[in-house]
Amino acid sequence: MSATAWRRIQLGHVFACLALIAPAVTWWRESLPFLVGISVWSLVAGAGAAWQAARAEEGTADREDVERVERKVDELLALVRSER
Repeated sequence: MSATAWRRIQLGHVFACLALIAPAVTWWRESLPFLVGISVWSLVAGAGAAWQAARAEEGTADREDVERVERKVDELLALVRSER
């Protein structure tokens, strides 16, 4: 799966966790609303961190592609120069 797909999945997870905060506190009023809110917020924070990591990984893949192409170009130039 590509880094872009993972980034989109993680962003969706962030929004899903954000959407759960209000219902969790409202529906589970008899339990500890603060604890429920903090727990759901920790899910949001984790999903946000994963989304940021996916964004960083996506940029890394691009740089690796550029470096690989540059190495191939250098190899081809060396080959052409050695044939002269």
